[in-house]
Amino acid sequence: MRALDAEVIEHGHCVAAEEFSRAISYEDMATGGAVIVFGPDRDMLEAAENFLEFFADESCGQCTPCRIGSTRGVEVIDKIRNGDNRDANLLLLEDLCETMVDGSLCAMGGMTPFPVQSAIKYFPEDFQRKPSMEGSKDKGV
Repeated sequence: MRALDAEVIEHGHCVAAEEFSRAISYEDMATGGAVIVFGPDRDMLEAAENFLEFFADESCGQCTPCRIGSTRGVEVIDKIRNGDNRDANLLLLEDLCETMVDGSLCAMGGMTPFPVQSAIKYFPEDFQRKPSMEGSKDKGV
């Protein structure tokens, strides 16, 4: 189900409009102070990819799960977008995210997959959409 008016990525987690009554607080949804709000037409697959691309550039390179995982995640999302063996690549993306969470040495590497995991959970239709014939994608976050 698409969010009615907005979607949000808060401190690395996607939150659907149905959960907007939650408190942005340490007890419920702790945040580092940044909240990004997207309109209902925003493709959350592309938003998740943008976050992975950002963190691939930010990785210090010390640990393999973060260094390779974020780059490989972008490649897998491209395959999902293109409809290449979508179900198998969704499973691969979910496994990759778990490996990053469990195996990264620092909090940044461990939190990098959070927007991807929650986008899959709350906006699965964006990961199942048929490939666009336009050949271009919105890269704005």
